[in-house]
Amino acid sequence: MAQISSGNGLRQRSSPSLAASRSKDVDKEEALQMEAEALAKMQKERGVAGSNQTFHSLSSTRQKAQAHNKQDHDLMVFPESDAKSVEDKLSTIDIEKLTHAELEKLLLDDSFESSKVPRLPVSPILSPSVSSQFYLAPTGQRRQWTHGMPAPVTCTLPPIYPSASYTKQTGVFQNGFHPSMSSYHSREHIYLGLPRQSQYISYPLAATTPFHPRGSLPIYPPVLTPEMAKVFDKIASTSEFLRNGKSSTDLEMTAIKSAASNRPASESCRDVSKFDWLDLDPLSKPRVDSVDTLNKTENDGERASSMTAEDPWDAVLLEEKLLVTCHLERKVNGKSSGATVTRSQSLNMRTAQLAKLQGQTAQKDNGTTGMLTENVQEIEGQNQELSAFSQAVMKLRTKFPYANQQTNPGFVLSPVMLQRNISGESASIKVSIEIEEFQQPVTFTCDVSSPVELIIMQALCWVHDDLNEVDIGSYILKVCGQEEVLQNKHCVGSHEYIQNCRKWDAEIKLQLLTHSVICRDLARTEDDDRTPIHLTKHLYKVEKPFREPIIRSSIEELLDVYHKQVNTALKNENQHKTVDHIIKTVRKICSTLDCVETPAITESVKKLRRAVNLPRTKNAEVSLKCGDNTSKSSSGSLQPENPLKASIDQLTRAVEALLQLHTNLCSSSAAVSPEASKSTKEAWTATEHLQFTIFAAHGISPGWVSNYEKYYLICSLTHNGKDLFKPIQSKKVGTYKNFFYLIKWDELIIFPIQISQLPLESVLCLTLFGILNQSSGSSPDSNKQRKGPEILGQVSLPLFDFRQLLTCGTKLLQLWTSSHPHHVSGMASKKGNMERIVLQIDFPSHASDIEYKIPQAAKSTVHHSIETLEKPLRDRLLAILSKDSTIGLSKEDKEFLWEKRHYCHSHTSSLPKILVSAPHWDWASLPEIYSLLRQWPPLSPLAALELLDSKFADQEVRSTAVNWIEALSDDELTDFLPQFVQALKYETYLDSALVKFLLARALGSIRIAHYLYWLLKDTLYDTKFGVRYEHILGAFLSVCGKRLREELEKQTRLVQLFGMVAERVKQTSGSARQAALQTGMERVQLFFLRNKCRLPLNPSLVAKELNIKACSFFSSNAVPLKIALINADPLGEEINVMFKVGEDLRQDMLALQMIKIMDKIWLQEGLDLRMVIFKCLSTGKDRGMVELVPASDTLRKIQVEYGVTGSFKDKPLAEWLRKYNPTEEEYEKASENFIYSCAGCCVATYVLGICDRHNDNIMLRNTGHMFHIDFGKFLGHAQMFGSFKRDRAPFVLTSDMAYVINGGEKPTIRFQLFVDLCCQAYNLIRKHANLFLNLLSLMLSSGLPELSGVQDLKYVQDALQPQTTDAEATIFFTRLIESSLGSVATKFNFFIHNLAQLRFSGLPSNDEPILSFSAKTYSLKQDGRIKQVSVFTYQKRYNPDKHYIYVVRVLREGQVEPAFVFRTFDEFQELHNKLGILFPLWKLPGFPNKMVLGRTHIKDVAAKRKVELNSYIQSLMNSSSEVAECDLVYTFFHPLLRDEKVEGIDGIAKPTDASPSSPTSGKVGGEVKLSISYRNSTLFIMVMHIKDLVTEDGADPNPYVKTYLLPDTHKTSKRKTKISRKTRNPTFNEMASYSLCCNSLCGYSMETLKQRELQLSVLSAESLRENCFLGGITLSLKDFNLSKETVNWYRLTAVPYL
Repeated sequence: MAQISSGNGLRQRSSPSLAASRSKDVDKEEALQMEAEALAKMQKERGVAGSNQTFHSLSSTRQKAQAHNKQDHDLMVFPESDAKSVEDKLSTIDIEKLTHAELEKLLLDDSFESSKVPRLPVSPILSPSVSSQFYLAPTGQRRQWTHGMPAPVTCTLPPIYPSASYTKQTGVFQNGFHPSMSSYHSREHIYLGLPRQSQYISYPLAATTPFHPRGSLPIYPPVLTPEMAKVFDKIASTSEFLRNGKSSTDLEMTAIKSAASNRPASESCRDVSKFDWLDLDPLSKPRVDSVDTLNKTENDGERASSMTAEDPWDAVLLEEKLLVTCHLERKVNGKSSGATVTRSQSLNMRTAQLAKLQGQTAQKDNGTTGMLTENVQEIEGQNQELSAFSQAVMKLRTKFPYANQQTNPGFVLSPVMLQRNISGESASIKVSIEIEEFQQPVTFTCDVSSPVELIIMQALCWVHDDLNEVDIGSYILKVCGQEEVLQNKHCVGSHEYIQNCRKWDAEIKLQLLTHSVICRDLARTEDDDRTPIHLTKHLYKVEKPFREPIIRSSIEELLDVYHKQVNTALKNENQHKTVDHIIKTVRKICSTLDCVETPAITESVKKLRRAVNLPRTKNAEVSLKCGDNTSKSSSGSLQPENPLKASIDQLTRAVEALLQLHTNLCSSSAAVSPEASKSTKEAWTATEHLQFTIFAAHGISPGWVSNYEKYYLICSLTHNGKDLFKPIQSKKVGTYKNFFYLIKWDELIIFPIQISQLPLESVLCLTLFGILNQSSGSSPDSNKQRKGPEILGQVSLPLFDFRQLLTCGTKLLQLWTSSHPHHVSGMASKKGNMERIVLQIDFPSHASDIEYKIPQAAKSTVHHSIETLEKPLRDRLLAILSKDSTIGLSKEDKEFLWEKRHYCHSHTSSLPKILVSAPHWDWASLPEIYSLLRQWPPLSPLAALELLDSKFADQEVRSTAVNWIEALSDDELTDFLPQFVQALKYETYLDSALVKFLLARALGSIRIAHYLYWLLKDTLYDTKFGVRYEHILGAFLSVCGKRLREELEKQTRLVQLFGMVAERVKQTSGSARQAALQTGMERVQLFFLRNKCRLPLNPSLVAKELNIKACSFFSSNAVPLKIALINADPLGEEINVMFKVGEDLRQDMLALQMIKIMDKIWLQEGLDLRMVIFKCLSTGKDRGMVELVPASDTLRKIQVEYGVTGSFKDKPLAEWLRKYNPTEEEYEKASENFIYSCAGCCVATYVLGICDRHNDNIMLRNTGHMFHIDFGKFLGHAQMFGSFKRDRAPFVLTSDMAYVINGGEKPTIRFQLFVDLCCQAYNLIRKHANLFLNLLSLMLSSGLPELSGVQDLKYVQDALQPQTTDAEATIFFTRLIESSLGSVATKFNFFIHNLAQLRFSGLPSNDEPILSFSAKTYSLKQDGRIKQVSVFTYQKRYNPDKHYIYVVRVLREGQVEPAFVFRTFDEFQELHNKLGILFPLWKLPGFPNKMVLGRTHIKDVAAKRKVELNSYIQSLMNSSSEVAECDLVYTFFHPLLRDEKVEGIDGIAKPTDASPSSPTSGKVGGEVKLSISYRNSTLFIMVMHIKDLVTEDGADPNPYVKTYLLPDTHKTSKRKTKISRKTRNPTFNEMASYSLCCNSLCGYSMETLKQRELQLSVLSAESLRENCFLGGITLSLKDFNLSKETVNWYRLTAVPYL
């Protein structure tokens, strides 16, 4: 036996038990010579006719594979030369005298191994869809392949995959295959053909398959010498065989025993069936627990694994070898291409197709033999769903003919947004129009509400004298610098371009053109409309995450090799070598088909191994009893069957079945069934329970074998995003090895739910879990404590296909999983190294197809008015309907809502809540649901958006929603396009209303088509839905037209180039970065030498080249590129963008989309907050492009201009703005822009929970517009500093921002404007809470890490305060402003510093004070024992603020007069807290609660606390001496300096209240803004703002407000606001409420309330003197219309007050 090692030094490895007997290596030339000599010897000895042909077929192919590259791994053995030595060895051994140990030693000799053969290539499948074809040659034709296809004669094979048998039987696979099943045996050669391509996922094999045999299979009996028979017989009695062996069926046992009795004694074998132990079932083998080291070579990147055989018998015949991927040259016209490629470990079978396969021919000595298939055409007809979808897309395209410019404009229209213009001062705009006949632009002023056609007329007046002769409709206005055109039917001010120019105070530049001149370079042509729809033709240029590398070898070549080897096996005397070749080729075929090995292939390989070892016989009885049927020859006479030929026939059919099965990989639709006459029955009549068999998971990676001990599946049945039944868990099994590693369950799963109860859109979800092998040191993250099973992947399958037939037969389901199993959900892992395994699931095949027929809607029902309900029921129903979304609906709410559904028609937007409350969606429940749906008034498009969520899977509901959404304009649709693309995941079938809606809109709008392409391209990375998005993207590229398609391909190429440059710059460091950037940009410039290209960010921007000198990079962690591009329009400005790699920009896209929608809502309500909206687009996995806002800087850059401590100063922002706005008018305008934009940013960032807000993530434009960037943290997922949140404030509002807002250090009325803007904007967003919740809910499946569940939606819902009134929300947001303004960066830094320095445990050291208010520590020895102690009284203090202090009477031993010490409540609490630290195990007396409802600094609270504190002191002093006499207690009661300064306990006079008081002398001035309203039997008075207060001394007061409802003799109606410090323009936004049933008001009617007066007083809180009166008002409530809110300013006067 000779062995040749590969030229690159990579040696073939075998199991250690065999290594000792390997022969030495020889060089390649010597090996080739040895091979040629050996083959020549074989040819001479056998004298087989036509051997020259055989030699050429085998030798030439092998030599080509060896010689074409040094990387080939050639392993050649010559078993023929060893056969004689084996026989000689056996002749000298007495088999009967061998012990078991000696026999095992003998068997482990290499002589007993299967022959080594060259490894065949691992070739990719042509496409995920292939079908089987067989060809029949004329009857007399033998041993030759032809090109012709004469009329085929059809004969039928028995079923290979019949309906699954659910009663377990010995030797029966769960999918119905039985090892002893009789098989069809033809006298003709069987040729496998490549099936026709099919795109989609899987469908069942038919019970019978058309089969056209071609040629004959000659009978060659297997070779088994008498000596070998004795050895095998001896083996059968060994302990290993008895432990691991497997009995065959009774039929085989009987047949072989009978055959043995008819043979001579010297050749008899007592029980040939014992050879079955050689081919153990995987479940009967020891489980594979370990895998040898994986070997990788640097050059080819191939990987191999060496398997150590635990069973010593595996080393004899099963031959566990290296899993090395070899190279195979691709033949082109019979010649080697000389190129080699490697196969990646996980092939992407989802790729729709490879390049068109090349036909191959092979010349032989005796003539030309036709190949298996001359050329495989790209045909999609096999999968019905894809075919039907293609037809639907083609029909859709006919509605958008190329000749109609309305549906095929060929240019980009400027987006339009309607807004209310409430400020008449800016109603006029100045327009500059370029006209071809004029050198200078025409400039004039027009109104923003003027139609574009009127602007065109005004411009034409400069060109034509008589406009009656001019066709105004033939003219258009193009935006200068952009390839976009204003829409003539809209007013000029509604275009976003005009609005942005007004925002930036930029000049409005337009160009007057005619339709004939405008560039329509993106329009579809006549050829585009005639081109057939092809879903995969244009995908080859799209960068897909899981696409296989281009491999030249194909499945054709493997099948070609297979047939040649079959011919060779049937011609040779000794078939050991050729059969081993055949088995290895079959293994390669299985490996190409996702490492799927069906039970039929497993059993066929076993039989083939047995057949080659059986003795030759022509006894028909033996052949019959061995389980092989005889068949008639062409002459009609009966002839004994050749076991080898029969086994090869069976193997061929098994391979054909695998190919046919793989054609429909993961498909939810069935192939064209040959049983066209199969009957159907309706699903609602099917009483069978849903059941299926989980057979196995194929293609398990070796890494899993060592990392995971057991695996199991969770099977769940879902509809509307919820489980229909409790999920079922499979049994836990390990990994086994046959051809490949697999997880074999072979387990029947039964859901106790009848098929009749299944909704049409029911989906079966299978989730694979792995249980970690704790003993494995190489497990991922093995250094961490791992708990519980890990999710390895998930796959789903609709139970009814697109034709509404229940799925049946065997399914292969692709399950994509990350190499790091922790990140399998949603999108692919960052590096994109996804692996795929295939789940084999067997569904039962019923006698009749089960069809789901959608029922008709029920008859119309009577609607009722909600007013007819009783009040409690009506109130409950209205409360449920008022909720913003379906998130908070309880089970009881849903039941009640469904019961009262006919009362809700007047509340149109309640339909989603009612549908989500429907108790069932089975066939019997649908008529009522459909009736409700058809009678319901149409929803608004934005409200109907909720019906596209995962909660609504029903096709009728979703189709109705799409019909309502049709009313959206193209520009509105563009805003919500990401959500529509995500909603495609919730469609059950490809041909849906939503898909056609998006394709139709893309055909009519270049802008929609542009963004739809990039969104679809980005979703290809979704591991679960990537296949679906490929089909939709393929359909889009087929209908969009050649010009647009080529433009998108250019953009894709440009993005790839930018990505490569960004990666290179990021990987380099230091000064090399600039050089890498320069080199990379020069390469990109070569792209622009051949092309102009539109930017992915905006289809209106066209770049013609790079400005390389202006390109740079940012110094942040991601090192993004700053790219400067020269505008192709000479009238346009330079284009600046940023390109990022290594960061997921989809979250930034979503945050910016939400902010843009907020801005549009504000504008439509007449509130222009002057928001900066910039574009951001994810162009691939962890990369994307961001628009750069010109003339802007980060706050950090602005602040550091004023030193390192610039962020702690108040003036940097104001001075920076003044630098760019030197005049007072310009600065006021910039300040105003800052106030408005800052208000919008505060609201937007709070509602969206945007975190990680540092000064590098906030930018300021020199026009005063502030905006945020970098939205990597949102929905409250704060950046953490250890275990603490860095974002402590609700939003960013710092003192330097307040300085700009106020126009100085002191609060002014400008800050009140800021507060009002914030509250108004917040309330406007609250009205659209349902819209934002729906938009975010549709993005839950996008794979964003911070938007993954309902809890994230709950954050936004809570932030919007859905159940509060506008007034309450105003108060709430005002408190947020105060909280944010008080939470400056310095306070946060102090907090972190204090936390790090926290060292307090027990008592402080001697040099530290034991109490914060005492400088020293005192003890019992120093002061004397305390005899009595009590809280004597309390006093009111005014310095520094109003508070109460408690007088403690302390009497010590030896003292006659007690001492008095003064302690605050907080000081008492400090004593208690430190006692708890000092005595953690002691039970201390309970301390009074600090929390008090209402005001704390009032007399009643002080009186109550006096009693409680006295009780605490008494308990403390009566406790154990260790506590009562400790230094801490004695220090607390030691007199302080402040105690000695007080003259007795009456030293501080208590101020008296004047009732009523007269106002102090002096000037009173200012105004107060109040909101007065009445609802729910309650009067609400909201004190909003006060401005221009006046004081006697001119100092800034500390104002607060008191209100009374007069007459009020007992002051029970007193209400008081908080104190606002040091301001003449305070903002309160606080509510005072008066209920009619409260205290003295109880029993008063509305008329009585109107007889009362509201008295309001403004006072200044003073520390050392009486509070100062600043003014007041008295309002008679009879003058107000209390049924509606009144908001007004009132002048303060000098009136008496309480």
